[in-house]
Amino acid sequence: NVIFSPMLDAIVKLHQAVLEDFRKNGDRKCGEVLLSKAPYFKMYTSYLNGYDAAIDLITLHRKKNKKFEKFLVRQRRADLKAPRWKHMDIASYLIMPVQRIPRYELLLKEIIKNTPEKDSAL
Repeated sequence: NVIFSPMLDAIVKLHQAVLEDFRKNGDRKCGEVLLSKAPYFKMYTSYLNGYDAAIDLITLHRKKNKKFEKFLVRQRRADLKAPRWKHMDIASYLIMPVQRIPRYELLLKEIIKNTPEKDSAL
């Protein structure tokens, strides 16, 4: 549970629900969708609190356990066959949830910037 937070499953489900709501409600409702899901973003606190420990543990085991290191290298090579995830190692995957929240903030700022002030959707 140190490397793969028990919160990961809940985070994935949250973002599946957000995506479904974006698709269902159209592009003019992004703010409403995110606002409706806002209470659930608190689960990120738990994930973020354990992130450094997960990276430290991976680093430790990579140094101490050659089989673990070889396994991670093999998995990364396997990713090369999937173009979307090219050249990503385990740390790159684990940082993705950490980067998600700032992306939503940037999305909302872009929506506000590109929406006329008199627009009722704003």
